[in-house]
Amino acid sequence: MFSRKGFWNFVIVSIRIFLGYIFFSAGMAKLLDGQFPGIIGPVWLEERLAEYGLGLFARFIAFSQVIVGLLVLSQRFATVGAVMLFPIITTTLMVTISLEWRGTPYVLGFFLLLNAILLLADYHKLKFLLTDQPAVLKRFH
Repeated sequence: MFSRKGFWNFVIVSIRIFLGYIFFSAGMAKLLDGQFPGIIGPVWLEERLAEYGLGLFARFIAFSQVIVGLLVLSQRFATVGAVMLFPIITTTLMVTISLEWRGTPYVLGFFLLLNAILLLADYHKLKFLLTDQPAVLKRFH
């Protein structure tokens, strides 16, 4: 069976794979007009946001989803991917709330929670960005 540390490592890797694939496939589906099997995100998003002058923004988000999804899936660059994924999810959440989409904000809220778990799990890698005195943090590593 799993030790406690082994269990949490399994959970973190599972969340990385889940979020990485979700966002990679969503971006690819948008960029390839549905010719790639995406799990979330409507492939018509660019057309819908173009009504509000946000077509280029939708295309940028699709490219960003592909890149960040690959980073999170890679495991080696998963921390960088999780940091980059946070503003993508947050921005998408705000767009869906402002457009009054019904269930999507709840799904994105769940993804945001999973992303926060990843960031907390990698706190030991990120804490040095939060202070000008890294020597103090090294003692607690």
